[in-house]
Amino acid sequence: MMSSSGLQDLVNLTKRDASAARERSRALDLRDFDDLVVLSAGVDCKEAAWETGGLEVAEEIFRRLVERSPSFAPAFYELAVVHRFQRRLDEALKRASQAAALAPGHHGYGLFQAHMYYANACWDEGDAVLDALPSSTDLECRESLAMREFGAYLREFPRDRARYITRSIRERHYWMEVREVAEAIRAAIRERRGFALIRLGDGEGTFIRVNDRDEAAYRHLYAHHRRFWITFLLGETFDPTWTGYLGLTDRLLDFATEADILGVAYWEWIDYEYSIAADRTIPCLLSINRAVMENVRHVTLCNQDMHLQLHRTGLLAEIMREVTSLTVISCLDGLDAKIREMFGVADVDLIKVPSEDYAPHLAGKVQKPARPHFPFVFWDIVATLSQPHHGRVFLIAAGTFGKYYAAIIKRHGGVALDLGSIVDGWMKMASRPFYSAMFEIDDKAS
Repeated sequence: MMSSSGLQDLVNLTKRDASAARERSRALDLRDFDDLVVLSAGVDCKEAAWETGGLEVAEEIFRRLVERSPSFAPAFYELAVVHRFQRRLDEALKRASQAAALAPGHHGYGLFQAHMYYANACWDEGDAVLDALPSSTDLECRESLAMREFGAYLREFPRDRARYITRSIRERHYWMEVREVAEAIRAAIRERRGFALIRLGDGEGTFIRVNDRDEAAYRHLYAHHRRFWITFLLGETFDPTWTGYLGLTDRLLDFATEADILGVAYWEWIDYEYSIAADRTIPCLLSINRAVMENVRHVTLCNQDMHLQLHRTGLLAEIMREVTSLTVISCLDGLDAKIREMFGVADVDLIKVPSEDYAPHLAGKVQKPARPHFPFVFWDIVATLSQPHHGRVFLIAAGTFGKYYAAIIKRHGGVALDLGSIVDGWMKMASRPFYSAMFEIDDKAS
């Protein structure tokens, strides 16, 4: 078999020019490469340029691979994954079923087949796959239980109901667009009064509890997501049961609704997640809007991506021209200097927090934390923030914990702006797929 250098060239080309890479993938003679080498190259192409054509390059590779090796189950599975993210859920089901048929009893393939049955509203078929699927470990059992409940969730909350919920909260609460948000921030800064802009995304939605019936109906689904997110934030060895972490997350919505303006999940985002049948993100985002609809009597709302809107419109830069001193809360060394450079704010303090335990975009740039953000670092920062701030501005980029910090800052007279991952873009780190273009980031440098 030939070395993988030709395929690696294709992967590298995909990063630079996916359309040219797709043409080359059609012409590339795959007969000289081992199946696993071709499969690996397809996966690399998919991951290298997720939103800029890499999926189509990967599709071409996997399509040719299944034609060449019609009994090679991994190729059918990877092709199914590509079709899912192309929003071709019927094709994804077809290929997932072929993979499962070629490898009976394979837990991952069977789980994905059930997932795609549910994505296509084939409820009984999805249940039947899970009924027959062997689970040999605790993790596999949890995955199967969570997937079954995801099917039930999609059945109870189809796309049309999700749209109704999302539109209803806009009608029931005051809704602000970007210019009105910017003016509210300016007014708080000028008046030196407590203020908070807090945004809730899928991470926060993981922990929001809508009601007891909902928690009981989807206990395995929610537990699976919460376990994933706790590991993402705090590491595999973190024990949430004795640290008080679960009690803190129980009160997340209470803290968040102290905000003057609360950013919630918007329809375009939720609609995209439905189009790919996102088993984690759909319930997490919809929980935010359901909780606001059912449990919050009065709040001013805006889109969750308000930080990006403020950046794109230049309104954030205009706001910063009125600021002479501020504090930034982040894990990024040098962010204080970057803010001085970008906005001309002379006095910038940095409160350093640990990074998320799993943060690929920070690899080699931020030292892995010696101890997790919670509990000790969190409570130390809470104590630091629990003092009069006299209208001082705080830019917060501290993940889920930043939502609590923002509420505490407001209580003590500070102006808290939850800017989240936008600071990654300022520091030329592509922590989101679209940041490379938005912040003119060289992928090789990021």
